[in-house]
Amino acid sequence: MKNIFAAIALCATMAPAIATAQASEVCPMIGNLAESIMTARQRGLSLSDAYELTTESEIATDMVGAAYGETRWHTESAQTRAVQDFRETWELSCYELYGDLA
Repeated sequence: MKNIFAAIALCATMAPAIATAQASEVCPMIGNLAESIMTARQRGLSLSDAYELTTESEIATDMVGAAYGETRWHTESAQTRAVQDFRETWELSCYELYGDLA
């Protein structure tokens, strides 16, 4: 779980770099952040702790809100699928925003 905390905190602080980067650089980072947040959600990190880790980044805070609006699954296969789906949703939105998949 410590690795997840570190990943969320690191990715959340990268928001200023995102503003000037290309989709090929940004969207995988967005996907990694989404994956870390949903993994933490599926493993039982409290909502308050998740928000505390993401206070430096509006997009990370938005992701936390979205992740905690999703079901917390009990089987590993369902959790894995939830993490993959969440990551893909955010990454797809990123590419669409940059116009690469419009």
